[in-house]
Amino acid sequence: EVSAGVSELKKNPMAVVNQGGGGPVAILNQDTVSDNATSGVFVLGDRLVDPRDVDLATCGMILEKNGDIVATGAGAAALGAPANAVAWLANTLGKLGIALEAGEVVLSGSLAIMVPVKAGDSLRVTIGGIGGCSVRFV
Repeated sequence: EVSAGVSELKKNPMAVVNQGGGGPVAILNQDTVSDNATSGVFVLGDRLVDPRDVDLATCGMILEKNGDIVATGAGAAALGAPANAVAWLANTLGKLGIALEAGEVVLSGSLAIMVPVKAGDSLRVTIGGIGGCSVRFV
């Protein structure tokens, strides 16, 4: 049901957060399973992907920091599949009388650990079948 309601995926969203006084930490956007509790900022790629063209549960993810691989994962890390996390969010909001609206960005669950970052660091995330995007911290 979730796939039928999702019209497009942006390639590889990535979030940047600051947790307490610990300094900036970069995470794949879904680290807190669709509740947006830690996402202060996120980066979206510029290419749209039809979610019906990708097996989101098995697509592999590589996170690089300054050219070194720092984490890997698969879509199954997000509650078994990103669609499961989106279904959880929709159902939870629905119980509160809140609907997900067309055009809203939904962050569906982390595929990797949080990675500390500092000024000058660059991150690149690549997800099989979707593509890649990068961000540089200044």
